[in-house]
Amino acid sequence: MKTIHQELQALSTNNPAGYISKDLFSFFTLNKLIDIGNRMKGIEIVAGNGQLSTSLRSIIWSSQTPSTSLVPSRNSSFPDITVDLLISPSFEVIFDIFITNNPTAKISEVILKFDNVRAKMRAENNTIIFEGSDFDVQRNIIRLPDAEILLTNDNVDPLEASHVEGHLGYGVVSQAVSASISKRHEISLATVFPFLNFGKSIKLAILQRGKFLGIIPTETVTLNSSASCKCSDGNELLLSNTDLTKITIPSDVAPNDNLGEVIIGGPVAENKNPLTDFGQRFKGDGEVGTYIPISFAEQMVGDPMPSITFPAQDDSGVIGYNARATVAFKDPKITFDLIGGGILLDVDLDINISAYCDFEIFKGLRLPIGWAVIMPTKKGSIQMGFYPSVDQSGTLKLEGTLKKSDMGEYAAVVIGVGTALKMLGVTSWLGFLIDVVLSGILSHGLPITLKKEVSKYMANREWKLIDGLPILDLTKKIFPRAPFDVDTNSLLASVDFKG
Repeated sequence: MKTIHQELQALSTNNPAGYISKDLFSFFTLNKLIDIGNRMKGIEIVAGNGQLSTSLRSIIWSSQTPSTSLVPSRNSSFPDITVDLLISPSFEVIFDIFITNNPTAKISEVILKFDNVRAKMRAENNTIIFEGSDFDVQRNIIRLPDAEILLTNDNVDPLEASHVEGHLGYGVVSQAVSASISKRHEISLATVFPFLNFGKSIKLAILQRGKFLGIIPTETVTLNSSASCKCSDGNELLLSNTDLTKITIPSDVAPNDNLGEVIIGGPVAENKNPLTDFGQRFKGDGEVGTYIPISFAEQMVGDPMPSITFPAQDDSGVIGYNARATVAFKDPKITFDLIGGGILLDVDLDINISAYCDFEIFKGLRLPIGWAVIMPTKKGSIQMGFYPSVDQSGTLKLEGTLKKSDMGEYAAVVIGVGTALKMLGVTSWLGFLIDVVLSGILSHGLPITLKKEVSKYMANREWKLIDGLPILDLTKKIFPRAPFDVDTNSLLASVDFKG
């Protein structure tokens, strides 16, 4: 049998979708029916003109423990948007009718057998609505052998007994069963799946042979921007060190001279384990889940990162400089983590640094010393991971982490020399360039700015995926977990509760 992930993939393809376990719907249908029956059992209810009373003796299920399943709607003109929740197996409801205040003086038994009991649900305006019921009922009204004597002894008209029997058998009991499972309940899909705008046109699908309800959009789904974190900062990432010690200072320089290797510091990968560091996660299905195809994952976390520019300038000293560092984030690529069940974003780093220095000959007169750049010999890259993580309330959201960070390899290269170089000397210029200009940019300014921007980018893509609170059985809300299923084309992110 196909998995939920595979079924939703076949039904929804490139559109996101959702699913909800039928067990969650049982909470306000089957569970309510059983609860009302248990509370009413044995309670004397005065009926008719008050001479007779009735009480629920028992509800007898025909075989196994009662359960529910999702089935095609019976007699529906709109099969794509309607589904029934079938309560199985059949059951008998048995009432006793007796002389008021004397339960042993039984007049009759009213036995109703309910079969094919269904709660009706439909999709309407981004909402799943439970309303109405349907069932088959067989009635058996048995007047007991001593009934006439008891009625005569208590001056009860036999027509009154018939009236009470008919009232139970053909009215109030069926109405009570219907009311217990057909009360209107609305489940807002915008609340359960806050990051999605499903639109007003959705269809309902039965998954896993009646165990789960699939919510399949028939319009283009869009992101709800209010469900993303509007964070100013993200996790505090560590920094690797910049190393300028491999730059050599020759006795003379000329354009295109390579001065040596430069190591640029940057954010350090966090090395989090996707299966343990984001709550309890494992491969599987849950009670509520959302299907995310790769095209939609690109919309969630793949939007362009703005370039970073870090200028540095000082003309107040004898030696002045005008430097600029830029980082461009290029060629973003979205894939899925097939082991950890998350969304991966790989981005290339295009880092360039240029520095111009001049020398003040007289006040107001500055001559160029030289130009140098830090240019990549191997470009850097980073990989961010976004993993579904559930909190104690049952809310599932994407949580970002820096999985890989390769700052690349760089060389310091002289681009040009100016007329003031002979006055100042190569050693003085390059010493100033390394210790003041490049050290300020590469040891502090650029790495810190890059770290903050990466952290902020991840934090602002932590989408709230599922808010299970409106529909989860509160008695089960302990030990939340975040099961997942994933392949190269899509991710199924889910919530369930252990215990």
